[in-house]
Amino acid sequence: MTGWIQNALFTLSDASLEGDPFKLPADLYDGTLVVDGTEIRTLLALPSEYVGEIVLTLSDRQSGTTVLFRCSRLTIAATGEAEYVEDVE
Repeated sequence: MTGWIQNALFTLSDASLEGDPFKLPADLYDGTLVVDGTEIRTLLALPSEYVGEIVLTLSDRQSGTTVLFRCSRLTIAATGEAEYVEDVE
């Protein structure tokens, strides 16, 4: 198995932000996605769209900052080319 990274565009509708925003674009290293009270615990296929009561947390590698977004719709789309980073065993 191999590991890859990919730039992605997050689009949020009717969103609010909790926490201090980090500078964009950001190198995200962690996060959670909860839709209608259920945490999505799998890798996200791209593109993806979620509708409902959404809570998204994202953590920025450079600043170490984590922010929380609440929204009614979230779309995530890959942008650019995927980049190989490692072999995973």
